[in-house]
Amino acid sequence: MAFVVSFIKKALSQWKRKREIEKDKQLLIKDAHDIVNFIVWYLNRRYIITENDQQNGKYARPAKDKELNFVWMGFEAQAHFWKLVKIHPYIAVLTGDEYARISARNRVYPWLDDEGTWNFWERIEMEEHYQAFLANEKVHNIYGDYSIKEVGPLGKSEAYPACAYLSYAYHEEIRWKTILQALISFLYYAE
Repeated sequence: MAFVVSFIKKALSQWKRKREIEKDKQLLIKDAHDIVNFIVWYLNRRYIITENDQQNGKYARPAKDKELNFVWMGFEAQAHFWKLVKIHPYIAVLTGDEYARISARNRVYPWLDDEGTWNFWERIEMEEHYQAFLANEKVHNIYGDYSIKEVGPLGKSEAYPACAYLSYAYHEEIRWKTILQALISFLYYAE
């Protein structure tokens, strides 16, 4: 009799486990769709610019770092990512991002000064520095068609607004690349 009870308990636990696995699988499929949507949205937003041409209509071309406002792009990406994390909280753990559970309005914008000290500003302050950087760049064109990777983590600039913005942009670029790599790896190994 004990053998039959043991067998029934074991069969019941295996059946429950199979149901849990099926639920996890269905949840994973739903999560994968949400994750893919976020990845596609970010890649399109970051790397593609759509322009209107009177002769050819709309067309897409690769975006240059100089053409992007990393402050606004970071705000939008954080808003989308935060919504994704609210729906699927374990994505915050998966990506290991310290700002994952913070809304776009409440996050800070970190950058390194020339002494290697971290500064954490609000979006309005960083946006002001971006605008000052743009104004200076229109007049002096110091950076030309720069890439954020070439500028480096400290912003490589004597002008304070440029240093703050370029350093932030560099670290923001690394942050989102790390998040995307974690999400893509998750999708790759989940198959």
